[in-house]
Amino acid sequence: MRKEFVISKKVLRATAHVFGLGWYELRLNGAKVGEKALAPVNSKYNEALYYDSFDVTRIAKVGGNAAGLWLGNGYDKNYSRYGWRWMEPKRAILQLDIVYADGTRSSVVTDGSWKTAPSPITFNDIYNGETYDARLEKPSWDTYGCDDRSWTPASVVASPSPGRPPFRTSRGERCIPRSNPPARSAPRPP
Repeated sequence: MRKEFVISKKVLRATAHVFGLGWYELRLNGAKVGEKALAPVNSKYNEALYYDSFDVTRIAKVGGNAAGLWLGNGYDKNYSRYGWRWMEPKRAILQLDIVYADGTRSSVVTDGSWKTAPSPITFNDIYNGETYDARLEKPSWDTYGCDDRSWTPASVVASPSPGRPPFRTSRGERCIPRSNPPARSAPRPP
């Protein structure tokens, strides 16, 4: 899903608050935001829903901007029967709060003005990985000026939190670079 917006004055601070049911990846102006993977963290969904916050001040710019969200299956029916699973339809919430140098504020939020299209990620699962079909790529889908006329409006659905405790922030998981050991050896049997 994607949304274009224009920033018309100098940004003092921009913070993105995002929540997904399945996993999400937030993108802004063509770049992945943060290092998180398998976000949001798994939780007992009827007791706590965790969101993530990112400082995006350096990515938000005066002029045209684009926010994008990839939304995957997450901890759904294929997840361990002993773990917490989200069994309802996937959904996402984004609130991008912008504070301008002159003290005024604005927000970009998920609503029916966002657009959606199928992703090149045609399958994803915590145990079986993902299937990526490069033929379905939409070049520059997460940048300002992308031709999204064939995309469809996002569906507005009920909040996942009625009757549940408030959302909470999370640390989440992140990918770390692979490191090579400083030395290798093959001990010989005695």
